[in-house]
Amino acid sequence: MANWKIVFKDGIITKTTIFGDKKTYEVQYVTYVVSQRFMNPDDTTLYFKGKKIAFIMGNVNNRCELLEYIDHFNKFERSLEVDD
Repeated sequence: MANWKIVFKDGIITKTTIFGDKKTYEVQYVTYVVSQRFMNPDDTTLYFKGKKIAFIMGNVNNRCELLEYIDHFNKFERSLEVDD
């Protein structure tokens, strides 16, 4: 059972706890590390400016979609920096 929910839309990731507390993070500052922790090689830890914000188990349904969103958005931001 999860004790939080992550919604990603329009360059913002919103994390909501079971108590209704919401925190928002700009995707351009979000990074992740994929490692094997609980017998699943796809367990993922999300970081915002180097600070851990979430641990996602590898069997979560939209984990791949979230990681692709982060990669796509960060690649787009890097391409804008190069063009300037």
